[in-house]
Amino acid sequence: MNPFVLILAILRRHRLITLLFVAIVALSVALGVGVLSQEKALRQGSTTAADKFDIIVGAPGSHTDLLLSSVYLQPKQVELVDGKLLAEIAANPDVQFVAPLAFGDNYAGQPIVGSTPEFVTYLSDDQLTGRVFERMTEAVAGANASLEIGDTFEPSHGHGELTEEAAEEAGHEDFEIEIVGRMPVTGTPWDSAIISSVESVWDIHDLPMGHDPSGPRAEAVGAPFDAAFLPGIPAAIIKPTSFGAAYSLRSEYRTAATTAFFPAEVLLQLYGLMGDVRVIMSFLTLATQILVLLGILAGILALMQLFRQQFFVLRAMGAPRLYLLAVMWGYSAALVLVGSAVGLVLGWGISAGLASWVTEKTGIAIAAQLGIAELTSAAKVVLAGWLLALVPAGLLYRQPILEQHQR
Repeated sequence: MNPFVLILAILRRHRLITLLFVAIVALSVALGVGVLSQEKALRQGSTTAADKFDIIVGAPGSHTDLLLSSVYLQPKQVELVDGKLLAEIAANPDVQFVAPLAFGDNYAGQPIVGSTPEFVTYLSDDQLTGRVFERMTEAVAGANASLEIGDTFEPSHGHGELTEEAAEEAGHEDFEIEIVGRMPVTGTPWDSAIISSVESVWDIHDLPMGHDPSGPRAEAVGAPFDAAFLPGIPAAIIKPTSFGAAYSLRSEYRTAATTAFFPAEVLLQLYGLMGDVRVIMSFLTLATQILVLLGILAGILALMQLFRQQFFVLRAMGAPRLYLLAVMWGYSAALVLVGSAVGLVLGWGISAGLASWVTEKTGIAIAAQLGIAELTSAAKVVLAGWLLALVPAGLLYRQPILEQHQR
C-alpha cells in the first residue's frame, strides 16, 4: 500500500489547517534566517566600506566616533588635531600618502568632504568620469550624488538637508563650486558625498589654507602643505608603504596628542557586540521555533483524533500498523518540510528588504545572501520537526485496533 496516496488526500481535505501549519512554521524559520542573514550582510558591507582606509589618525578620544565620521560619514563631534601633524606624517618615509579630511558642510543633505586630489584618485581606483579637481572652485561627485559634471552649487554649513529658508541662512554665499568629475560606485557612504579640495573647506570657514599666501602655491590644491599655515583637522587617512610599515605608523602616532588605529580594530569590537546580539536573537528564535513545533505537534495530535475513524477502517481492512505510522509521520513531516522551505525564501526576502533599506539610509552596500548558516538553521527546524512527528505517529502505531473501535 502506498502511504503517499492517503497523505495527499489528507492534505487536500484539510487545506486550511495545512496552510495554517505551514504558515506558522514558515514564519518561525523566516525569523531565524532573517537574523542570521542580515547580521552577516552588515558585517560584510561595513568591512568592505572600510577597505580603503588603512590607518586613521585623529585627536585622542572615541575611536568609534572617529571611524563613523571618517569612513561612514556620520555627523559626529570630534576634536581637531594640530594641522602641523599632516606635514610631519607626509615627511615620514613609511607613508605612501596622507590625506586630511574636513567635514561640516553639505549640499541638499549630501555631505561635502574636503580632501586632496590624491585621495580621490585612490578612493575611486583612478576610474573617475571626468577628472579630479585642480582648483578650489572644483569638486568631484559621488556615484549617487544628485549633481552631474558641469553643475555648480553653493555649499551650506551643517549636516543634513535643510529647509529652503535655513539653507539660505547657512549657505556660503559667493562661493560657487563646479563638479568636474564623478566617482564610480564604491558601495560606501562616499557614493552620496561630494569631495572638494580641503583648501576650499578651510577658505569657506576663514581658516588658513595650508599654503603660504604670499608664496607660489598660495592658490594650489593638495600636497605638499606648509606646516605653518595648516589649521586643525578632524582626521587624516594614511596609506602606508607596506604591511609592516602600517603597524609601525600606528604605534608612532599613538601619543598623548594623537591617536592612530586600524578601522578593523574598531569593527571587531562592534562585531563582538553584534555577535552578542546575534546569540541572544538566535536563542530567542530557537525558543520560538521549538514552541511553534510543539504547537504544531499539539495540533497534529488533535487532528489525529479526527482521523481515528478512517484509521480504524483501514486497520479493520488489514492495513498494517507501519502503514498508518508512515501516513501520520509523512503528513506531519510534509508540513514541516514545506513550511521550512517557504520560511527560507521568506527569510531571505525579509533580509533583502532590510538590506535595501539599510543601504539607502547609510550608503553601505549590503547584500543579503543565503549561506551555510541560514541553510543549517532551516535544516535544524526540519530535523526537529521530523523527530517530533514521530510522537503522533508512534501513538497511532501503538494504539490497538480494539481501543480504536471502542473510541
